[in-house]
Amino acid sequence: MRTYLMPRAVRTRFEFSPGFGLPELVAVVAGGVLGLVLQWAWSALPLHGPALFGCRVFLFSLPLASGFMLLRQDATGASLYGRLRAARAFISRPRRYLFRYRGWS
Repeated sequence: MRTYLMPRAVRTRFEFSPGFGLPELVAVVAGGVLGLVLQWAWSALPLHGPALFGCRVFLFSLPLASGFMLLRQDATGASLYGRLRAARAFISRPRRYLFRYRGWS
């Protein structure tokens, strides 16, 4: 009988393209839905003009782009959301954060 070495805590992440996986897709779709709701609410106002079309496009694209940028991972695998969480953890307890992630006491 053969014995095989199995690595511990193997994690796989399905990605459509590098740095864009299922969580990013969900964030983009949720941002698109929110953008459509904002665009619909803006179009319900009794306003007219060419500049207002730009406002409607902006209201649609802002949540769409912010959802993508918030969860998009860079080459190191960190996202803006992850960095904000790490900054909040460091601000609340700096010594614990450094001990946990840097190995310092």
